[in-house]
Amino acid sequence: MSRVVEGTTMGGFRCDASACSAKATHSPVLCVPYEGYPPEIRRPLIAFVDRHVCPDHFRAFTIDDLLEKRIRDQMESIAEQHHGRPAFERAFIQFCRCISDEYQRFQEGAGLVPPGDAYADGRKIMPNYEG
Repeated sequence: MSRVVEGTTMGGFRCDASACSAKATHSPVLCVPYEGYPPEIRRPLIAFVDRHVCPDHFRAFTIDDLLEKRIRDQMESIAEQHHGRPAFERAFIQFCRCISDEYQRFQEGAGLVPPGDAYADGRKIMPNYEG
């Protein structure tokens, strides 16, 4: 994870695409539907990743880049707990904004940033942003 401004995730990230130094705006989210269900009927399994892209490099990462063995194993375990199986062949990528609350929660939960990293004095830095 590379930051544009050290100190908080709100400072931003640099794009992780090869030879790009632009400010990243989004992070890929791996989505894997359950076997036998369309994503509209049963919400897919999702995996946030610590990768960042600028608007020019949304296609820089492929499903194969993101679907590591560790993530496959975790998704299989979670699917089994929810009485299903992951359909890896139907996996797709969505994107979330690097400054979204859900991405911040992922970063904190994964231990990539300290709790409250994007907050100043206990308040959100951008309280009206819906990201």
